[in-house]
Amino acid sequence: MKKPFWICGKHTVLSAINNPKRKIVEIIVGKNFDTSLIKSNKIKQKDNYFIDKLFKGIDISHQNIAALVLPLQEIDLKKEIKQIKNLLILESVTDPRNIGAIIRSAVAFNIDSIIIQKKYFNQNSVPMLKAASGAFEFIKVFSPVNLNQTILELKKNDFWVVGFDNRSSQNIYEYKWPKKNAFIFGSEGFGLRNLIQKNCDQMLRIPINQNIESLNVSNAVASVLSIYQSKTMFANS
Repeated sequence: MKKPFWICGKHTVLSAINNPKRKIVEIIVGKNFDTSLIKSNKIKQKDNYFIDKLFKGIDISHQNIAALVLPLQEIDLKKEIKQIKNLLILESVTDPRNIGAIIRSAVAFNIDSIIIQKKYFNQNSVPMLKAASGAFEFIKVFSPVNLNQTILELKKNDFWVVGFDNRSSQNIYEYKWPKKNAFIFGSEGFGLRNLIQKNCDQMLRIPINQNIESLNVSNAVASVLSIYQSKTMFANS
């Protein structure tokens, strides 16, 4: 049986409580927290210092609320792939706060699925879940071992795989989007590996000020999804 772990933050905990697929073991609130926000009989009130101790050594604001939860069940991409229209792929993105921020942007722009390599994904990560601000509970996360094989599987299912690199010749604003897309973003320091780029159907760049070499990966994701949504919504209106 998987071990429970602590999560914290108002939006993170409330979203977990409201997720029917998430098992809640215990909820701890500090003084002055509005318990009317919580629809559960598992609440215990403790001194704020008690919650501080739960997250000792982690640079995070717990907002005087924490919950002991069980991990979500892993899901199989092959079983879900027919139901997915657009998804994100993260290649060698390691910073949990970046991953959390990307998940938040994905949900904000109506992306329902994300692929994160298994060796870089820890669903128990407190910083990732806090950065996602509850969005983790609203997205399907797949964590395959072999990303290249996964990309080939997506192509077999009619996904158009689009990578992003600031050296690409084609501007994202000039691009006409197909119906099923897989957006792939590379690591914070090195971008997409050459083999991954070769497996992409299209490489695009986000035009930015020439004095700035590149965007942080979470900012790049938010920019791409905003542009994509505006172009596809306009095209369909």
